[in-house]
Amino acid sequence: MTTVRVLVALSVGLSLAASACGKEVTPPEPIPAEGLPPSVEEMFFGSSRGCRDGLDCASGACSFGACRGLVSIDEPWRVETIAEKLRERITQEAALAPRVVATLSAIAHNDEERVAIRGRAVAALGVVGQVATLREAVVADLKDLLPKAPAAVGEVVAGSLARLGDASGVELLVMLAGSERLPVALDAMRALGALGRAPGRPSLSDEVLVTLLSAVSVDLDLEIQRAAIEALGDLGDARAMIPLARHLTAGPESLAEVEAIALAKLAPKLGAGVTAPGGTDPLRWDAWIAANRPPAPPAYTPRGHDSVDDIELPTP
Repeated sequence: MTTVRVLVALSVGLSLAASACGKEVTPPEPIPAEGLPPSVEEMFFGSSRGCRDGLDCASGACSFGACRGLVSIDEPWRVETIAEKLRERITQEAALAPRVVATLSAIAHNDEERVAIRGRAVAALGVVGQVATLREAVVADLKDLLPKAPAAVGEVVAGSLARLGDASGVELLVMLAGSERLPVALDAMRALGALGRAPGRPSLSDEVLVTLLSAVSVDLDLEIQRAAIEALGDLGDARAMIPLARHLTAGPESLAEVEAIALAKLAPKLGAGVTAPGGTDPLRWDAWIAANRPPAPPAYTPRGHDSVDDIELPTP
């Protein structure tokens, strides 16, 4: 009996059982012999059918009265939402996994496709690849793409690899963390932090720590500071503790809680049983740092703005 017949027979059985109990059960969508089921196709390519909101669409993305898919939506958060739906679907139906990954890979590697669409496929691979059985294959595919992808696609490849625990793109991420394009810099720093959260954390050079520490500067955009602080907490290197404690004292109050969370994550790195003092009081943290003596950070220089370049006012 084919997979399709098995699924149809199962859906009929469930429907009959539900009818006997007075309940309605939506039968599972049959998996075609080739290609993708219609709902998964819609997650990729959207559809022309009308919608009032995301609940009417398999992708969860309704725009201008039509369901949108991965290749037709621009907002990064929507791309991530669709990718998470794909991951959820293939977790429930393992038979779909190779087809979904193959479709994403084909888009990502297609030199004739628009760069933006290729980037969305790469970002989705970074989410779908978090399924344990797919991680190795997806990482290998992204590592193959990294050296030959256009620059804009390569940026996304490096970030997706980092989120899957692979440091192949770390040099590019370090460079991008200093980008003047705010979204690019934020994404790069978050990806560097993700390397610290990855199972079997890869060995990283001090350059990563220095890059993040240099961004914990009161002269930079608040979002840059926040992303760097959060990434340092995730990175798990106790040498960040002294600079973070100093910034807790001198930095903006709006970041105090983020800073305290990062410090609390790092405290156990000093040894078994070492616990953080809790709270955002700089004096308590200073006393705790003095008592527990975390390792000194590598040499680094806080980044700052060049006022002449930034303001660009005409000479009076």
